Amino acid sequence: MNIQARMERLRELTYQPTAKNWTRICALLEQWPDDEGLSEGMDYAAEALDKWPASDHPAVDDWTVPLRKAPFKLAEKIAQGRATLPMWWHLVRCFHIHDGRFKGDALLQLVQSPAMTHITHLYLTQCRPKAGLLKAVIDSSTLPNLHHLNLYSSQVTAADLDALLESPLAPRLTGLDLGACSMDSDTTARFATTKALPNLRMLRLSHNTLSDDTAIAILDSPHYPQLQMLSMCTISNSMMDYRLNELAKDHGLPHMRLASYGGVLEHATVGKLKASCKTHGVKGYSKLKRGALIHKLLERNPWTT
Repeated sequence: MNIQARMERLRELTYQPTAKNWTRICALLEQWPDDEGLSEGMDYAAEALDKWPASDHPAVDDWTVPLRKAPFKLAEKIAQGRATLPMWWHLVRCFHIHDGRFKGDALLQLVQSPAMTHITHLYLTQCRPKAGLLKAVIDSSTLPNLHHLNLYSSQVTAADLDALLESPLAPRLTGLDLGACSMDSDTTARFATTKALPNLRMLRLSHNTLSDDTAIAILDSPHYPQLQMLSMCTISNSMMDYRLNELAKDHGLPHMRLASYGGVLEHATVGKLKASCKTHGVKGYSKLKRGALIHKLLERNPWTT
């Protein structure tokens, strides 16, 4: 394949923003010889990819799936210190490692290196991070563009959360996933009062210990003016999505699109909630059962009486 054919292929791939095309672009650049216009191809790719949206489709529960994610096998090797960064690395926006697949200090050194300055989404899921890793992320001066942090199923202590909320990173975050992080009720209660996350649009606290009072206090909080997606599911085997748009707006979250909470509702309460939300144009309900939180929310919203 000559340079003209490669450029034409690159144009085709960058024309339609999809995860598959992103993977193909990485493979194309990986195989592009240095002396056959690689730098020109890199420049074109960088300009074209900057016009791509952050994602091409929503994930489960409307959680954004980043498009420009480092290929998983490559990310794993880099985190283990078994691979060097490819020439097209500066095009990557999301770095994802899970299941503890990193070796020694390789990942810790990576998050503190200049190679991460362009990363906007960092996923460290199911890692049970070693001591110092989360602190390295929080304190890193080489992650200036990071605005989405996903630590799903990676144990977060009260001290870890305090460090995050007190860091310069906190006000930059637009997405924070702390689902299944083994946080107790005292730790999750911090989200009811903190003022450290004013730009947050997505927050996941599901599968932690979360009291009904904390859930209501989060909905009541005036400190999440941009919040659009909130997950507080607590029962992993029967996760329910409650489209509580109007309930949330009636509290302190004017931009809320999805609020979910694991629980159950009595039949009469289900009918009351559905009728009220039908009047207000709220759609997309899953099955609803009985739960103390929903009872309290219904009692606190005048249009449900």
